[in-house]
Amino acid sequence: MSNREKGKFATNTFAFIQLYGIYYEPLCRSGIELEKKGYAQSYEQGQEMQKNLISVASEVEKLRAEVANAEKRSRAVVSAGNQGMI
Repeated sequence: MSNREKGKFATNTFAFIQLYGIYYEPLCRSGIELEKKGYAQSYEQGQEMQKNLISVASEVEKLRAEVANAEKRSRAVVSAGNQGMI
């Protein structure tokens, strides 16, 4: 490749990069903004899911305690009924 061809190639390449950059930059920016919004939405959904999980875990603990109390009461009633038979 001659110097003239190299110069022409460099000029064309530079022009292409400038032109491509003009069109490419907004695409990159919009892509980045879209990615940010998607991340923010995912983060918010994760926070909501975490809150729901905590409330469900709390409800499960309440139900376990209620079952344990019911079992204790039923054992007490059964043992009180058996005392009269001894």
